[in-house]
Amino acid sequence: MNAPLAHQHLLDSATLPSAWRALAERCAQPALVTDTTRRITWANAAFSEVTGYSLEEALGRSPGELLQCEQTDPTTIQRVRDALNRGQSIRCQLLNRSRQGRLYWLDMDIHPFGLAGEAPRGFVALAMDMTAQHELQEREAAHARRLKALFDLSPLGLALFDMETKRPIECNAALSRINGFSRADILSGEAMRHVPDAHLPVREVWMASVRLGEPFGPLESVILHRDGHRVDVSMSGASTQEPGGRRMAWLMVQDISKRRTTERLLAESARRDTLTGLPNRNRLDDHLEHMLARTHAEAGWGFAVLLMDVDRFKVINESLGHDAGDSLLVSLAERLKQAVMVSARLVSGIDSLAAAEQEGWLIARFGGDEFAIVAPGLSTQLAAASFAEVVNGQLQPSHRISGLEIQTTVSIGIALAHAGTAAAVNLVRDADTAMYEAKRLGRRQYAFFDERMRSRISRALHIEEGLRHAHIRGQLRLVFQPIVDLETGLPTAAESLLRWTHPTLGQVPPDEFIAVAEETGQIVELGRWALFESCAAWTRMHREAPEVAPQRISVNLSRIQMDDGLRLLATVRAALTDTRMPPEALQLEITEREVMSDPDGARQLIDTLRRMGVRIAMDDFGTGSSSLACLREYAFDTVKIDKSFVKDLCRDAHVMAVAHATVSVIENLGMISVAEGVEDDGEVAALQGMGCRYGQGWRFGRPMDEAALLAMFKAAYQR
Repeated sequence: MNAPLAHQHLLDSATLPSAWRALAERCAQPALVTDTTRRITWANAAFSEVTGYSLEEALGRSPGELLQCEQTDPTTIQRVRDALNRGQSIRCQLLNRSRQGRLYWLDMDIHPFGLAGEAPRGFVALAMDMTAQHELQEREAAHARRLKALFDLSPLGLALFDMETKRPIECNAALSRINGFSRADILSGEAMRHVPDAHLPVREVWMASVRLGEPFGPLESVILHRDGHRVDVSMSGASTQEPGGRRMAWLMVQDISKRRTTERLLAESARRDTLTGLPNRNRLDDHLEHMLARTHAEAGWGFAVLLMDVDRFKVINESLGHDAGDSLLVSLAERLKQAVMVSARLVSGIDSLAAAEQEGWLIARFGGDEFAIVAPGLSTQLAAASFAEVVNGQLQPSHRISGLEIQTTVSIGIALAHAGTAAAVNLVRDADTAMYEAKRLGRRQYAFFDERMRSRISRALHIEEGLRHAHIRGQLRLVFQPIVDLETGLPTAAESLLRWTHPTLGQVPPDEFIAVAEETGQIVELGRWALFESCAAWTRMHREAPEVAPQRISVNLSRIQMDDGLRLLATVRAALTDTRMPPEALQLEITEREVMSDPDGARQLIDTLRRMGVRIAMDDFGTGSSSLACLREYAFDTVKIDKSFVKDLCRDAHVMAVAHATVSVIENLGMISVAEGVEDDGEVAALQGMGCRYGQGWRFGRPMDEAALLAMFKAAYQR
């Protein structure tokens, strides 16, 4: 209790004159006084504010004991002790901890005091809080460390140039990895002596940008690696000016070799078919433009374009699987190469495929199962036909696919290019038109494009245009063909059939306009119209004559309608609701072709329709390659036997046997059999004998309008 009073007495009586004490107490910086044992005898308010200790708490205690902590630098502490032991002044910076635990920095200026010629009577210390300055320095140091780490670890090659000497003064490890030169070689300028000519323009642009003080790049260039190979790089940079006026420039280098390699591969793959390795349509189009330019430049010179489609490829693909289909396409590509070699050798004496390509021959995969060949110099039909025969000859041997011997042919459309050919697109279009003409003629055929084909195309375009508004303009109508019970001879149902009268073309055959509608997607709207009108017709007939009207109406579906199953279901539901037709009175007819285009989707759609109460019929049974499988896999209510079975029923015992077996299978599976195309009494008798339940055909009535159909039903049931 007495120690603080003694210290206070020392402070008041001898330590500081009153004027100096007043000044020290009002000083904004911490100040304290210790005795010779280094115990605090006085401290000002600023000291208490910084340290958190009041004067009463600080008196009699050592500043080190009071303020220093484990983070305080022991070396600096020892320096202070040594100076004070010698009675000398010292200035230092110490990290301390406040009473509340806050770390802070003090700049301490410590001096001994006493009478002249005597030993020091104590020490006075003036301090300055340097915490903010230290924190700023630490942030700047951390920032510098991060920048250095960024420089050292950056994947970009970095170099700093002194623009007075044009030499680098700093570089990072990434730059060495990119160009293969060591840091010493780069800084000595050795690496700069290995610059390819392709890089010189980029270097000049960089120098010009530096002189103008503008950012540079990014520009792509090429540099030489130390081992001699070229490296694709992207370069950019910026210049800075040092305080003394010296201009420095940063150069950033990115290795883009992998990217450029990928781009080249992608560019090549964009022009080449991945399956066969042949050029694709993009490459074909470019090649045709080049060949046409030669045709226009050289009088009398021309070439042929052969576009070919694999016959029955869909059957092969679907029956053996897509992998087998792909293998067949690869095999066909190799055969086509041989065909080109044979003809190129005969025409130009060429003995390699590479030489043939140099001459202008090109084999391309046009898409799917279609191939194209450009045959230079074949400017006449005779020459092009001879080459088509060579192609057919090379393709004639069977292909070994999935352990099977597969025989296949192609249909070939040929267009001849000459000086009057305007564009490559016209040439491909004409060859495509001729190819479909060849398909119409039968398998393993070729056809040359002529203007008559263009006329057929023009008619197809007229049909397409007319179909857009046919139902709005009242040009469509429905006719109905009765379906008859073969045991009683009474009509029970009817199939609705769509008819169209074009204002200028007249009656357009259904097969013609429906094919166009399916190709253009217009069949969806036509099918919707036919479905609603068929349901409405059933309702009208039942309102007028409910006892004799057809029990159900059959409506045909197309593959395009089935592709959008959700829309079809909504359309069927809306038609039934709007016309108040019971679901079981509607029968939708689909063919094997529609089913097999999407087997899983078709199964789900059929099941959903049957749950709605709608009946499903398989139409044209026997025309596909997997009809029996369809009967086993799908829940049909009715199976309509194709008219090809009925046509020779009474003239061919084999046909009779197949038809009889077919009816037996259908009936044994719990389905209803309907024979299509029945034309005479002999066929009726034969069908009755084999147990077929229903018949449809001209023998019972040709397609008729609604009124005639109802009149026929009334007459039949009134007899």
